[in-house]
Amino acid sequence: MKWGLPTLILGVIFACGSNGMYAQNDTTSKFIYIGCAAEFEVYEGFAEGWGIQLIHGCYGDVLAQVTKELEQFGIRLAVASNESELADAVLFIYAPLDIHGRPLASLENLTPSYLELSPLLAAHATQEIVVYADSMPNREAIAALTAGLIVYSLGNCDDAIPYFNDVLASSIVENTFMSGSGGFNPPITDYLTFYRGNCALMSEDYDLAISEYNSFSDEALFYGTIAAPTNLAWTYLQIGRHEQAFHVMDQMLEAVSSGLNNYPRKQVEAHVSRAQLYALAFRYDEALADMDAAIELDPTNPELYVLRGQITLYLYEWDRALADYNRAIELDPDYADAYYYRGVLFYTQGYREDARADFRRYLDLAPDGDHAADAAQYIADIERELEALN
Repeated sequence: MKWGLPTLILGVIFACGSNGMYAQNDTTSKFIYIGCAAEFEVYEGFAEGWGIQLIHGCYGDVLAQVTKELEQFGIRLAVASNESELADAVLFIYAPLDIHGRPLASLENLTPSYLELSPLLAAHATQEIVVYADSMPNREAIAALTAGLIVYSLGNCDDAIPYFNDVLASSIVENTFMSGSGGFNPPITDYLTFYRGNCALMSEDYDLAISEYNSFSDEALFYGTIAAPTNLAWTYLQIGRHEQAFHVMDQMLEAVSSGLNNYPRKQVEAHVSRAQLYALAFRYDEALADMDAAIELDPTNPELYVLRGQITLYLYEWDRALADYNRAIELDPDYADAYYYRGVLFYTQGYREDARADFRRYLDLAPDGDHAADAAQYIADIERELEALN
């Protein structure tokens, strides 16, 4: 499936030390954030020593090039009105100075608002990219990387991949690393390979996606991010290679659970990802075993109970599912999704008034939530049914 590219205004917030620059922009815009670790005057003087042209402050030359590149896709850059709008940012660009006195660019994806592969798959890698920005060729490559990530974030793989290929052919490949866990810093080649694999998934070219993901080093695939092995395993499932899919997930879980690489948070993520894949393969008992393990590691996380409840429904064990939804609400009375899913369960069991109360509570907590339209429709249906009964 191809994704179209909407016309979009991308807001940019400049924050160089205490020198913020803001202007009004469209409320539906998505943003890039550009910041500096040093005061503007200090950074400007230092950067000029490297012969780097600064326009509007930090990374202005990069911004100018990104602006030019994006114009051809009907994307305009604008300055954002305030920092609170960062919640909808497409990309975060940070400009620190490292201990060797060489300027760096650090890029990190934020909300994947436009690109969604599925509720399970990850559209964005979790690590940030750290790039030495100490020469004009490197900064030109940073501009290409930034433009490529923005275009990719909007679902336009056809135009994003040439940018990624340009970056991979540039000198920054040797001066770039991804900030990973436990001191592991995989190269940028793995980061961009992940995106190219995702693009192959969107075009349903599963063989190419598998080839891209398998070009990762084992360290990058299993220690760097949960996203890459999960997406790879899901791809194997699409073509009926179940044994390979779960072998990948087993390797991932082993990697994040052993020795110095023991990361409880990643273990939870790994168990949840494998549970969802087991459920897709109709292996519900194994899926629930993974959810039990995740909850044992993180017993106060209401999302885990809701997900276990959802999987339990496949076994028609209504009471167990209800107990999980109730526990999620106990842990977080403002967790909207728990009310929605409990409402659906009540509705299917014929408890119309209880269901209506839950759907109303969901809309109170998340009037613009993912399930808002469905919750409103359930309420309307229930009220018609109750009226007919009366």
